[in-house]
Amino acid sequence: MYNFCPNCGFKNSLDKDNFTCTNCNKDFYTNSKPTAAVIPYFGDEILVAIRAHEPEKGKLDFIGGFLEYDEEPVGGALREFKEETGVELKDKDLEYLGVWVAKQSYKEQKYTTFNVNYLTEFKEKITPEAFDDVEELVWIKVGGNNDFAFDYAFEIMKT
Repeated sequence: MYNFCPNCGFKNSLDKDNFTCTNCNKDFYTNSKPTAAVIPYFGDEILVAIRAHEPEKGKLDFIGGFLEYDEEPVGGALREFKEETGVELKDKDLEYLGVWVAKQSYKEQKYTTFNVNYLTEFKEKITPEAFDDVEELVWIKVGGNNDFAFDYAFEIMKT
């Protein structure tokens, strides 16, 4: 994951799970990156984002993103949802769906993500304006053959 030590900048090698810098002796671990997403549904459809940026620009994704330092998953899901849709939800609007681990690549780096997902039921079928790193928000049928950016989305669509 690292070509250089994040602590001292020394050129280093990385094994599968962690490494120790041979220059400063600092240990580093390749932990999963935590994310949180909200999946709004109405009837047999869900609202998803079309990604505006790499990785996987132009593909479908759930509305969400990476958690900030020291942020709880529910808080991160609510923050990301508002940033990407302009719609403010409350904790009570979310129903825990589950956690999925996924792999993704970006700029020749491989990452593992720890994805916490929530459902929310919309009382009417609205399509909010897209903001932040979302090109467009679209409704899709649950179980359809869709072009998702990340593999774990296909697992969620089966539930």
